[in-house]
Amino acid sequence: MLICDKIRLVPVTDQNLRALYDMWNDAEYAGEYGGFTPMSWSEFSEKFAKGASWFLIEKIEGRKKIGWISCYTTRIDYPFLYEIGYALDPTERRKGYMTEAAKLVVEHLFATKDIERIEAVTDTRNLGSQGVLEKAGFKKERHFAKTFPEKPCVP
Repeated sequence: MLICDKIRLVPVTDQNLRALYDMWNDAEYAGEYGGFTPMSWSEFSEKFAKGASWFLIEKIEGRKKIGWISCYTTRIDYPFLYEIGYALDPTERRKGYMTEAAKLVVEHLFATKDIERIEAVTDTRNLGSQGVLEKAGFKKERHFAKTFPEKPCVP
C-alpha cells in the first residue's frame, strides 16, 4: 500500500478486483476523453492478468474508493519504459487526488523497478489530465494531432 496526504493506493487483488471492474465499466469514470471500452467479467479478468500493476485510489478520510491508476510496460524490446493510465470518479476531480496518485506511482516505480522512463498519453484536448501529469513532474515532449476537413473530399 502506498500512502500520501489525501489518498492511499491499494494494490488490486482477487479480493478487490470487482471494485476495479465496476469502475472500468462505468463510462463516467472514463470521462469525455477516456475511450470507454466496456468488458464482460471474463474479458476483464483476462486483460487484468496481463502484466499491468493496478491500484485502487482510496481517500484517507472515509476510505472511499474513488478511482484507479495502473502502470505497465509498453514495449517488449525496451523493458525500461513504463506507462501509466488512470481514471477518477467525476465528483472527485480537481481536488488533487490524481496528482498525488501519479506522484506516488512514479516514486514507487523508480524505487522498485529497473526503469529509465515513465510515459503517459492523453487526448490533446484533455487539459485536466495534462495538468495532473505536469504537477506530477512529467514533461510534455510532443504533440501530434490529425486534422480532418469539415467536408470529406470526394473525387
